[in-house]
Amino acid sequence: MSSIRSLLNLFIVPVSLFLFTGCGITGGTSAKKVALNPAISGATLSRSVQIGAVSARAGAGVNKAIGAYNLGKFDESDLITLRESVRRSIPSGNPASASVHIIVQHFALTFTNNGGANLAIIDWCTADGSHILASERFYAAYYTGNKLIGTETLGMAKSRLLHAAAARIAERSLAAANNLPMPPGPPLTFDDPEPANATMPKTMSAAGAPGLAAVFVQQTMLGGLDDAVRLLPDSPIPPVDWSKQL
Repeated sequence: MSSIRSLLNLFIVPVSLFLFTGCGITGGTSAKKVALNPAISGATLSRSVQIGAVSARAGAGVNKAIGAYNLGKFDESDLITLRESVRRSIPSGNPASASVHIIVQHFALTFTNNGGANLAIIDWCTADGSHILASERFYAAYYTGNKLIGTETLGMAKSRLLHAAAARIAERSLAAANNLPMPPGPPLTFDDPEPANATMPKTMSAAGAPGLAAVFVQQTMLGGLDDAVRLLPDSPIPPVDWSKQL
């Protein structure tokens, strides 16, 4: 009887683990209008900005699952979330003679069954026709801590990072189009990789599910129970030559 129970556990545990770790851990994100820095939202704007090309570098999404099913990799739906969040956040009452173009270069996600860490590298530029008004590469990072199941889903954590990125792009593209000083980066966004990476954990550990079969699944099929976290790319990503992109 015990061997039959163990066999049943072997099939039931993956499903229960998915339900335990995966309600929302499928990673779906949602667009929204984000609040902009008062220096921009309260300024008198003569020009708005329209959305231009929004793309992702091939292989931008990089996932590492530890003790959980490998879900939620950055994909086209997340790119739409970023695009739509920027679009909704840019005021539309003024003529949009400038455009903002975005490339997601890297979106790394490491998660367990109780926490998730995201780090993205994003390039953008604002241009008036072929004349580049401003451009930058920035970094966005967010770590849930060990609370993914209780208060946040994987998709909520990814959305938080994408909304922070959308706020930065909207604010700074509007500043460039209207000859305003660049506002400071919003929370979760960084000018350089080191400060972004410093907010991330060095290692992450999954909560062990009860039962030998569950431990077997986590150790052999779901990435083990703990591992090092590396979210920055292994090699530098070349800078964007926007004059060739536009």
